[in-house]
Parts: sequence; structure tokens; C-alpha cells
Amino acid sequence: MVLRNFYQKYENRIIAVGLLIILGAFIAWRYDYYFDLNDDVVMKDILSGVYTGEPESRNIQMMYPMSFVISLAYRIFPQAPVYGIFLCICQFGCLFLLVNRSLCYLDRGVDHHTVSNRNLNGKEKGTVFKIVLAGIEGLTLMVLYLPHFVIIQYTITSAFLAGTAAFLFITSGKEALPGTFLKNNLWSIVLVILSFAMRSEMLLLALPLICVAGVYRWAEETDIFSSENMRKYLSVIGSILLSIVVVVLINKVGYGSKEWKSFMEYFDNRTELYDYQGLPPFEGNEELYERLGVTESEQNMLFEQYNFGMDDALDAGILKEMAEHQADRKKQQTTSLQKLAGKFGEYRYRTFHKEPAGSHTPDDYPWNAMVILGYFSVLAAGLWGGRKSIGWKLLFLGAVRSVLWMYILMGGRAPERITHSLYLLELCILWGMLHVESRGLEGRRIGKVKAAFLFPAVILAASILSAKESVRAVDTEYMAREEANRTDSQMRAYSRNHEENFYFIDVYSFVSDPNTSTFYSEKLFSNTDNSIGNYDIMGGWVTKSPLYEKKLKAFGMNSMQEALVYDEGVYWMVELAKGTEFLEAYYKDQGIEIEATLIDMINGIVGVYKIEGYMTETMADL
Repeated sequence: MVLRNFYQKYENRIIAVGLLIILGAFIAWRYDYYFDLNDDVVMKDILSGVYTGEPESRNIQMMYPMSFVISLAYRIFPQAPVYGIFLCICQFGCLFLLVNRSLCYLDRGVDHHTVSNRNLNGKEKGTVFKIVLAGIEGLTLMVLYLPHFVIIQYTITSAFLAGTAAFLFITSGKEALPGTFLKNNLWSIVLVILSFAMRSEMLLLALPLICVAGVYRWAEETDIFSSENMRKYLSVIGSILLSIVVVVLINKVGYGSKEWKSFMEYFDNRTELYDYQGLPPFEGNEELYERLGVTESEQNMLFEQYNFGMDDALDAGILKEMAEHQADRKKQQTTSLQKLAGKFGEYRYRTFHKEPAGSHTPDDYPWNAMVILGYFSVLAAGLWGGRKSIGWKLLFLGAVRSVLWMYILMGGRAPERITHSLYLLELCILWGMLHVESRGLEGRRIGKVKAAFLFPAVILAASILSAKESVRAVDTEYMAREEANRTDSQMRAYSRNHEENFYFIDVYSFVSDPNTSTFYSEKLFSNTDNSIGNYDIMGGWVTKSPLYEKKLKAFGMNSMQEALVYDEGVYWMVELAKGTEFLEAYYKDQGIEIEATLIDMINGIVGVYKIEGYMTETMADL
């Protein structure tokens, strides 16, 4: 009797937790958790102390409050995989909140106005129906999100937090009192702030879609512009904006030193150049590089090979001038209207197209198919239930998503971690809308089948049809990671096994497998070693930061360029296929002749070299 009462009281949460256990067990049985990119690993290394020798509260990519808290957890649990645990908690926590709210929503009955977990008029949905619905949600999310459950990227996790916040807000119960309304939507507020603190750029990109969710929810009120409703919704909006302002102010204080301000300017210019404008090739831009005092070998070493840590004089001004030069060239090559037309064609293609089986051209399937199905399901549910206002609401959502897509496509920055994030946000909103619109179908039937079962059944069928392909794609990616990461793991292990030495690694030799182009990364929970790493890449977004300077000093170095040729115990790692000629050419332009001696090989792919330098006669005479 006690257990029965306990189950009845917490039925929805128990079902949601059960779903998480099944999904977690499936992943643990079939896969393991990976960080998606080398960037994610570097963030973890900074927070855990692998980079500088102690957990750092500034990891550059996150807002300061979040990175501070995670670094503090590493200080308390120095050998625990704190960052990996945190990301998994965020992802599985979002899934729990989505499923639990869906089940609670079923319990509210036809009017859907109460916020309790039980329907006040006794029309509760049965346990079987709830388990089926939870299974549908779990299967749908697994089909779409399985790659990101297994191979985790913090940008997509940030989007999942934001999408969950939007879903919870759409499906929140109606309350007359502003205080109670604010309390009932506290999770939405918290999730938005977490999303912003984790990846501020992602939350700002998602904000228009979150506003659509807010408008949709507000439009559900009987008297939209009554004083009570104004206070209710403005209290939520105000709480979110105030919290964001507080996070931004704390972040400014955290990065307020002269050194960090200088680096952040450099970081922003580097991002603009590499992520948006693209690198100007040396050929055809000789005047630019001559004006900057950059030779062809320096352009290759510092920019093409991304090893700009080699030049201590490289600063934000040089990167800014290169980015502005490239932006001007792009404007001359095509008109804005031509670019707009071309990107609109790409947007239409990505939204409605699926590549045939065997094609090696990437597409957005099954994300795009699920979004289209979501629009049709919400529209059909709304119209069938006599809610004609659903038309303008879906048009509003479609218009906002189109503007966001065109924005990222016009900016030339649409990696999978951004596009999948937008799809995920949109699907969370559509799923919330479907819950609301389906309330008008409670008493309707199609033959002997309740109409309320129709749309979950359609989504379930689509998920089943896509499930095999989705799992196969994850299997392929996972096996490729396992194979590629042998080289990456051996590089790190080799360095740690020679702890008396230090190893500078050519950037692109530490990014992906040269044969398959599969990104190197690390597992979240395997072989956790948070002691300082006696290696570093020769460029990237941490280079030239105060953290980079701190790492050099920890190993008794002042300059990468000098240490590589003059310091004992300092070695160079690079792919054997790339050779040493570009390093020799770079040093020759610095007035230094070098001799690169291969002393070891790693997995037959990477060479370990000892570099010895001698001043040229010209430099020696100066």
C-alpha cells in the first residue's frame, strides 16, 4: 500500500527516470561518451588544471560565473571528471524535465489550467498511455539527438537547455497571481541563465525563438493585456534580463585585468578572421602581407598552419587588418542581392532536401523532416480542435526561424553544432505547441481510436523509420573516433611518459586524423588524469592568453620560438607526412638555421623531432 501510494504520487517522475535509465544503459552498453572537438577537450583541460597545473576559473569560452563554479568543483574533487559529469547532468536533466512536464500536462485534464501533477476532476491518463508517450518522446529524441548524447558538444548542450526552457514555459499552467506564475516558471528562467552562462552566443542566437515561445504562451491568456498578465509575463522577462545583466557584469569583472582585456580583443579578432572572413592566401595578397611585414614562410607557418604562437609580435591589430581586408575583397566579388539569393537557395535546400542513400553530400535529415512533420502536426491539431489562431502563430515561428537561418548562412558560419542547435530549439517549441493544441481533441475519435493518439503515433512512426539510420550513423562515427583517437591518446601518453620533457605540437597534427579527417577528442570518463600536461599546441584560441603565458612559465620557458630551438628537453610533434620544411623555412626567415632530427614515431603517423638552431652568418654579424 505504501509503495502504491508512493508510485501514484511520483508516477510521472518515476516514468521519466525510468526512461533516462533505459537511454543511459543503452548508451553505456553500445558506446562511451566523447567530447566532440579538441576545443571541448581544451576547455576541460583549463578547468581541471591539466593546462596550467591548477583549475582555472577563466576558460575563455564560457561566462566567468559558470567556469568559476566548475573550476571550484575541480579543486574539491581534483581527480574527478567534473566537466563531463556536468554536461551529462545538463543533457539528461533536460530530458527528464521534458518528459516529466509532458506527463504532468496529461494529468491536467481538458482545461489544462492547473499546475498540479494530478487532474482535479479525476480524468487522469492511464499509466500505459504515459509510458507510451514517454517512450515516443525518448525514441524521437534518441533518433535526433543520439549523436550529441554520445559525442557531446557544449554549444548543443546550451541549446538543449534553452529549448527545454521554452518547452516548459509553453506548457506551464495558467495562474492569475504574478508571484505564483513566476515561481511556476522558475525552471525556465534558470535554464535560460545556465544556457547563457555556458555559451552566451548560442543563447543570444536562440533568444528570438524563445521570444516566440513567450508570445505563444502569452497569447493563450484570456485577457492578454490585463494588468495581471502584464505583471506576470514582464516579471519573467525582467528576471531573465536582470540575471543576464548580472552574469555579464560578473564576467566583465572576471576578465577585467589589463592582460585579459588585451587578450580578449585579440581573441575576438582571431574569431572574426578564421571563423567568418577566412584567411587571405599569400598569392594575390602580397601587398597586404608586405605592409604587415609578413613573409611567405611566416604566412604559411603562422596562419595557414595556425601555429601563430611562434611569433611573439603577432597582435590583435594584425589579425584585425587581415579580417577587414578579406571582408572588403568579399564585398567586391559579389553583391548583397546575389549573396542573399544564393543563401536563400541553400536555406530552402537544407530545409526540404534529403540526400539519397549512399550519397556523401551532407544534409540535415532527419532534423528537417521532423521539423516539417512538427509544423503539420501542430497545424492539424489546432485547426481540428477549432483553434484557428494557430495559423498566425506558426507563421510567426516560421518567419523567425527563417530569419535566424538566413543570418547564420549569410554570415558563412553554419557548422553542425549551430544548425542542429536551431533545429533542436524549434522542435522543443513545436512539441510544446502540440501539447497545447491537442487539448481540443480530448473528446474526438477516429473510428474507435482517440484523436489525441494520432499525432504521437505519427511521430512514433517517423522516429521508427529513422531510428536504424540514426543508430548506424552514430555507430560509424563512434568507430571512426575509436580508431582515430589511438593516435591522439598515444601522443598524450607519450608526453606524460616523458615527464622530464616538453612537447610543442603542430596545431593541425593535433586536430584530426590525416587519413580519415575524423576529429581527435577524448572520452569524458576514461583514463581521467588531471595533472598538468607537459605538451601544448602551437596555436589556437588559448595561445597568447594569460593562461598560455602561465603554462610557459610553469615549464621555465619565455617564448615558444626560442624554447623550441634552444631549450634542452623541448621537442616538436608533427605529422610525418607534413615534413619539417615549413618549420625550417620559417626559422630561416628569422635568421636561424635549424636541424630537425627524428627521434621517435607515434602510431606511424606523428613524428617526434628534436630541433637544434644556429644563427645564420648574417644574424651572427649583427
